[in-house]
Amino acid sequence: MTDASVKPYLISSLTTEAANADDTPSDTDNKFVQARIIALWILFVIGIVGNSMVVGWLWFNRKNTSRMNKIVLGLAIADFCVCFFVMFVSAMHTMNKSHWRLGNAMCKINQHLQSMSLMASSFMLVLLALDRHQAIRRPLKPAFPLGIYKMIGLGWACAVFLSVPQFFVWHEQLKPNGFRYCTTTLSETWKIIYITYASLAQCLVPFLIITVAYARMTKKIWDKSRITRRMKRQQGANQEMYSPSKTESLALNADSHRQEIMKQARSKTLKMSIVIILAYVICGVPYFLQEIIRVYRPDLVINQVTGAVLGISAVTNSAVNPYIFIFFTMRRRRMSQK
Repeated sequence: MTDASVKPYLISSLTTEAANADDTPSDTDNKFVQARIIALWILFVIGIVGNSMVVGWLWFNRKNTSRMNKIVLGLAIADFCVCFFVMFVSAMHTMNKSHWRLGNAMCKINQHLQSMSLMASSFMLVLLALDRHQAIRRPLKPAFPLGIYKMIGLGWACAVFLSVPQFFVWHEQLKPNGFRYCTTTLSETWKIIYITYASLAQCLVPFLIITVAYARMTKKIWDKSRITRRMKRQQGANQEMYSPSKTESLALNADSHRQEIMKQARSKTLKMSIVIILAYVICGVPYFLQEIIRVYRPDLVINQVTGAVLGISAVTNSAVNPYIFIFFTMRRRRMSQK
């Protein structure tokens, strides 16, 4: 068995980076640790404030029972969990020099909660993509036959179930220096299996589903715009032969105005979901790819600064998501007031 004690960029459910707990940290290491602690606390505060604002807004506008708002609520709750169980615990753990003082059971529970939070956030983004996919590809059919609340519950249930391996992988271990660590002791083969599974479940499979959904949406939007342009040309040709009365013109203009407002609302919702998912891809995917490279190509040395930045960015989208929602919501309100 290979001893893989944890001294990670984040105390995440994924990282099993080997480190010698008896080493005396250099001045450079101390600077990285301090920078990591500061970054985690900043992200924690930003995430808590932003997600609190989103939950508050959704509560005051609870009469708006749109699927989008329900999914955003599920995402905000998942991001709250990421802020507490990943950012907060990681910051405290790093400040404590990775010494674990809460016992073996809490070591396992903590890692399960971290994995569950990250997966739940990813699964809510999958629901968001599938909801927009159905709204564009099949607008007249129900997006989720089971109902949106059941789908959100199913997403959380999958996150809880798929995080069960954490109970078997992580444990408390006493080191020769007398300190206890929440760590893993995996052979190289099992480490590869574990990292691959965690990367697929937490990021790569959700990323694949989201990519396919948005590729299909893009094709549908492209086809619709092409048909719309052709119809407008035909209408223009017909209007040259027929001149509507004043009453008919007013009715046509009113109907056109209503359709334009609905089109703008759908467009804003689609843009918001795209930006949220882009933030997820930019922040999360590079970190998980790094972890895959780390175990499949151990001969490749990843720069310490790069690893630290990617480790922090992996959870940044949970702090950014609420502000994207707030930005687009404020824009939609300003547009409606014009």
